[in-house]
Amino acid sequence: MKNNLLVIAVLLITLVGCNLKDVPTKPITTNNLKTKSIINYFQHDKNTYEIPKIVKINSKTRLLFIPENISPVNVIAKSKLGLNKIIKEGSKYYLKTENDIGITTIIFPVNKNKNDSLHIFVYKQFVILKADDMIFQEKLISKRWLKFIKYCVENNIKASIGIIGNSLEKGNTDYYDYLKLVHKSNFIEFWNHGYTHVLGVKDSTGKVYSEFRDSGYEYQKTALEKTQNLCKKYLGFYPAAFGAPGNAIDNTTTKVIDENSEIKIWFFGKKETKKFLIKRLAEIEFPYGHPIYEKFINNYLRDEKLLTFQIHPNMWDDEKFIVFNKIIEYLEAKNVTFLTPSEYYFLSTSK
Repeated sequence: MKNNLLVIAVLLITLVGCNLKDVPTKPITTNNLKTKSIINYFQHDKNTYEIPKIVKINSKTRLLFIPENISPVNVIAKSKLGLNKIIKEGSKYYLKTENDIGITTIIFPVNKNKNDSLHIFVYKQFVILKADDMIFQEKLISKRWLKFIKYCVENNIKASIGIIGNSLEKGNTDYYDYLKLVHKSNFIEFWNHGYTHVLGVKDSTGKVYSEFRDSGYEYQKTALEKTQNLCKKYLGFYPAAFGAPGNAIDNTTTKVIDENSEIKIWFFGKKETKKFLIKRLAEIEFPYGHPIYEKFINNYLRDEKLLTFQIHPNMWDDEKFIVFNKIIEYLEAKNVTFLTPSEYYFLSTSK
């Protein structure tokens, strides 16, 4: 397990290790505390070329943007292990990838006096951790949530956490400052998990409804927008992703989500949506709140491009957290790439 802590990790660990009453009112945040998001690398690319932003390990990808008359010695690929190489077959250039995961930077001349470069992400499998149900609790967040965030930071694991909107109305300055600090770390992406998390309740007529199922257009639209606006007001950003409480949705939800310009990504949504859909293909918890290692292993889909695991860290005691840690170690041994929903969205959409 990696243990390469950055300054932001030290700060978060300090917050986690102290008594909640001792959490600073205004945590110190500067640009130096930010870890590098995958997106940051691509922002250095000056030109747009017709090439995927991601390629799989042990593959060969045509590099149409490299002039055929360029000498191979002047084209360089830089990767973490130095295993990904540029090869030339006839007049055509290719990127030949090995089991060398992460950013590969290709440097090449565009003429006799000028070089250009671009980035490609080489992957084996992507993993998104979709952690549900963040609320204001114990004057900040619960010790179980603190433990989960600390774990992610210590081990360089990217994850995402769904915020229930009304908890922002109940929160305090410490809560807002802490969430902003976590957000700026780039380890965690917060997403919209509804406003009330209402599931399977009865209205005055006895009809059963959930926040985003059988609740009507105005109700769903209001719930979605309330959480969006509360995140903007208290945390300084609109969430880019949405996941319904209990994944309880209907056709109205599709209309509400598709009409919202801020939401780009929908966890476990309807296939008819115009948004970027992240599917539910695999599990860690059996049932929810109960990670089970053997069932995870038996159901692990090694050939899928992306696995998104829905988890509930606030339900885990120490024993369950140990199981989760064991599952993460297994995934790391498989050389998966943990990333946030927005990072995956960026990598999967055109330049």
